Order: sequence, then structure tokens, then C-alpha cells
Amino acid sequence: MASMNNLASSTPQDIGSYAVGTVQGVSLGTAANAVIAIPMLSGGLTQSGNTTTSGSVILRRVTVRNPNGNVSGTSVSIGQTKDGGNLVVNASALTTLTAVNTYQDLPLSATANTTCVNGNISPTLYLNVTAGATANGYVDVYIFGDVVNP
Repeated sequence: MASMNNLASSTPQDIGSYAVGTVQGVSLGTAANAVIAIPMLSGGLTQSGNTTTSGSVILRRVTVRNPNGNVSGTSVSIGQTKDGGNLVVNASALTTLTAVNTYQDLPLSATANTTCVNGNISPTLYLNVTAGATANGYVDVYIFGDVVNP
């Protein structure tokens, strides 16, 4: 008989499109770099001091969802450095986030489509509000991917 705990005993390396980073209630009220930090694997992506032995993930999808109202005038990007560099999501307008219970998948950058996100650069991704800050606007951000090496 199969174990009822089969999935729960699996690790992120065994499961495709695992949630590798999540934040909820992100404020879009200020246009700036590194508005919010998104820890990869809840802060557990290894940063060993070199690319070979640091943890890495393959990004598959970034979903912004659950706005508290219309935030469609806001544009965001997501990068690996606090200065807005090493983008994994280029600046994207949140055009479909017009009401509660809406969502939008953001396109990955060309680099993120061909290169693993490596913990040696940063174990954290950073959300940047690039234009059209929305006062009192909030969203949830979910990043999905495959764990190569935690």
C-alpha cells in the first residue's frame, strides 16, 4: 500500500515548480529599488562564497496576485541585487491587477530563462517598484522554480 505521506516526505529537489520565494502584503507605495526582499527558500539558499558550491534554483514563474485594489498603474522588476541589477524580471506593468482576486504572471528576463539564480550573488531577490507607485497598494508575490542545489 502506498504511503499517505509520500509527497510530504519529498524535498524541493523532487518536486517541479516549487515555491522558492514568497512575500505577502508587499507595499507598492514607493518607487525605489529593493522595496521588498524576497528570501529564496525562506532564507535557506546557500551562499558559500563561490558559484560552484552555492545553492541555485531555476526560475519558472513569477506570479503577482491578490491586490487590495487597482494597482494597474504600477510597474515592477525583480533583481538579485539591492541596486536593481541582475534582473530576473524586467520592468513589467501590472496591467491586469485592477481588483481584488486578480493575478498576473510576469515574464522572466532572458538571463533568468537560461541561467540559474545562484546564492553566491544573493540568497535573496529584490522587488523594485520602477514606476507608478500606488499609495496604499499591496500585492502578494510568489516565485516558483526548480531547486538545483539548496
